[in-house]
Amino acid sequence: MIGTPCDVPEPRKINEKGIRIFFLLPKRNIKATFSANKNSMLTTLRIKNLALVADLTLELQPGLNIITGETGAGKSILIGALNLILGERADRTLIRSGSESCSVEALFDVSGLEVERFLDENGIEPCEDNQLVLKRTFTSAGANRQFINGSPTTLNILSTLGERFVDIHGPHDHQSLLHAARQLAILDAFGDLQNRREAFAGLVRGRAVLEAEKTSLIVDEKTYAQQLDLLRFQVSEITTAQLRPEEEAQVRERLAGSMRYIISQRLVPTISGSRLLVMEMMGSSLRTRETIMLGENENRNLADIIEAGSVNGWHSFEQSLAKAFELDLISHETALLHCSNKMKMVQRLDTLGHHKARNAANTPQFADLKMKEAEKLRNKVKS
Repeated sequence: MIGTPCDVPEPRKINEKGIRIFFLLPKRNIKATFSANKNSMLTTLRIKNLALVADLTLELQPGLNIITGETGAGKSILIGALNLILGERADRTLIRSGSESCSVEALFDVSGLEVERFLDENGIEPCEDNQLVLKRTFTSAGANRQFINGSPTTLNILSTLGERFVDIHGPHDHQSLLHAARQLAILDAFGDLQNRREAFAGLVRGRAVLEAEKTSLIVDEKTYAQQLDLLRFQVSEITTAQLRPEEEAQVRERLAGSMRYIISQRLVPTISGSRLLVMEMMGSSLRTRETIMLGENENRNLADIIEAGSVNGWHSFEQSLAKAFELDLISHETALLHCSNKMKMVQRLDTLGHHKARNAANTPQFADLKMKEAEKLRNKVKS
């Protein structure tokens, strides 16, 4: 363990059974190793900016750890760090004075333990070399984040997984044997029922999927009645219309023969904040009637036909918007927003923009400015 002012152990004696006993003394820069039981899963605990601890790393080796010390030496900080890994509520007052955040990280050896299924079901990265990494961070601003093997997770998942590896016994701390879920797991393990339990769990998950699908298909009576009325209305309309497959051609023919003019209108915002009415107008001609009857294609397009008919007073929305832009009634963005062909409109607006710039250059004000700048340049050359 690499230390802090008050949480660094100094070895004092080794008893006859080979169990190392350490006392916590307030010394700096002391490196020490705790021994732990070979079956212990916790191998490393790192604490940063928790209470009085700036940066402490506790590395555990095979054997038993016994940590003792006087009141205030820092024993409870280790327990508090483990509680945070177990999902205990984070208290911002525990952040070390002068620091903005606190973190606790624990490394567990999970050899022989079945945790991969749990990780996979919760979308967590698998363990590498049987090493499971739990991490908890929180800030003075209230942000609280937790990670398992580097994957962000919820506090509930972290708590569920952490309880498998750490059991804290004390007068006011929880014990895993008091949890009904833990009791069932121990009972199943005693009866060697893991395989049957997994098979049954698969059936339960399958049933849950079916229940969810069933729920999505069932609607309340009011919604069902509304949907039924709508379907009946639609069926009635279709039946009354007596539509026939060949009727589309007849409708097109009637429209082409009866059409004289088609006028469409839109309101667009102006630069001054008011609204401007822009129109599209198309009249009847041989080309328009043919296009309506046969439909549009690459060589037969109503937009091109309308613009080509400008000699007859026809105009498209694009032409109307471009004219409004040229007269400084609408902005460049408004013209692009309400047009139908943005690529063609960009080219048209660019052309108009260059034309407006040339006109501005020929104004008397611009000419006077040009003469003044030329006079300044001549005076600099003479000097």
